[in-house]
Amino acid sequence: MEIKVSFPGGQRVAATIGRHTVVTDQPVEDGGGDEAVSPWQLFLASLATCAGYFALAWCEARSIPTDQLALSQQMNFDPETKHLTGVVVKLTPPPGLSPSQLESLKRAVAHCKVKRAMEEAPSFEVRLS
Repeated sequence: MEIKVSFPGGQRVAATIGRHTVVTDQPVEDGGGDEAVSPWQLFLASLATCAGYFALAWCEARSIPTDQLALSQQMNFDPETKHLTGVVVKLTPPPGLSPSQLESLKRAVAHCKVKRAMEEAPSFEVRLS
């Protein structure tokens, strides 16, 4: 898979993946126009939406209504270094699930590919062309 990056102006950076383009910007205090989420926010949102997808798919596979399904994500940071130290996904399951269904749903959400990529940290390389 290849992602092509372009620079539409200001601090905005656009990533094109197939036929989709995602645009990021920086907050005003960092010199941006705050016209879109920052790359860091987009990364954190990818964790939350990935977990949400797996929760949704689990419910849909079992014909469980999702109108009361909810998910939020909290990030914990080291106060000195400002580095991310933990991510807590708070899942509100649909009512009426048995204890075994709740455990199964929890396991499904843990299959998030974004989370797994962080756990199995890939190597990174910068090449000049």
